[in-house]
Amino acid sequence: SSLNQQQKLIKFNLETLKYKTIKIQALGEPHNSQDYKIEVRNFLSKDGTSIPCTIVYHRNITFPAPCLLTAYGAYGDNFEPDFSASRISILKRGVIYAIAHVRGGSEGGREWYIKGKLEHKRNSFDDFNACATGLFDQKITEANKTIIYGASAGGLLVGNHLNETQHKLAGAVLEVPFLDVLNTMLDSSLPLTELEYSEWGNPNLPFFNDLISRYCPYQNLNNNYYPPILILNQRFDPRVGFWEPLKYIAKLRNNYKHQQDFMLITNNHSGHSGPSSLFEQIKDIATVYAFMLYRLNIKI
Repeated sequence: SSLNQQQKLIKFNLETLKYKTIKIQALGEPHNSQDYKIEVRNFLSKDGTSIPCTIVYHRNITFPAPCLLTAYGAYGDNFEPDFSASRISILKRGVIYAIAHVRGGSEGGREWYIKGKLEHKRNSFDDFNACATGLFDQKITEANKTIIYGASAGGLLVGNHLNETQHKLAGAVLEVPFLDVLNTMLDSSLPLTELEYSEWGNPNLPFFNDLISRYCPYQNLNNNYYPPILILNQRFDPRVGFWEPLKYIAKLRNNYKHQQDFMLITNNHSGHSGPSSLFEQIKDIATVYAFMLYRLNIKI
């Protein structure tokens, strides 16, 4: 599969080098992969490192176009540019889907991961900012036409960006976001805290306490411009405590009493990966897309 091509099961003969397609992922309506273009753009981060950003869009759109920009950048996990049937619905409506392959993943090998963790975590944030700014500078999209999205550790990335960016974004979506890094990493009674020291550092040590304090989204909420924000939270989440998004949005609403567009949805039956029910999963995706399309002034 790829960003524009649904999954195929291929039978490949290693002797003849011939292959045939056994099965193609069924979609609810006809799909032509040639209707969608895929590009990889590279943008220079603050330290001069070239950061790849994969984008996919309908061939008939005109730049600058609305954009959904996302990233993860932690634990050495690669952000795979794979196919999503639901994503086709927003591509058809003229939205660009962009993946910033920031350091902290392993897209550039082991060193790519090392340079995005612990004392190098700042690189992940700089990389994401470089991709966002690059897309704006190249007129691929514009800040007021862009929604940024992050889940779990990707929510940390987005939360930091909201604190630091000067871009007037159209909105942000955070799913089970890791927003209160400092307090969570100081609480060794939580099941994963000490295991996470190798990723974020131990804030009981002054060096890492200072480091985390400077990028933690919750700790650094400020007088910056904050766009409309949607947070999806899960009550039974062993990885990101449900109280983190609650604290974050309460502080955000307190700081901006005039702003009513900070929304939180908590599922009282699900864990970190979201609901197990297919229909509940579809409902969550629909909620995110409805929020995004509304903020981008795109008719559903």
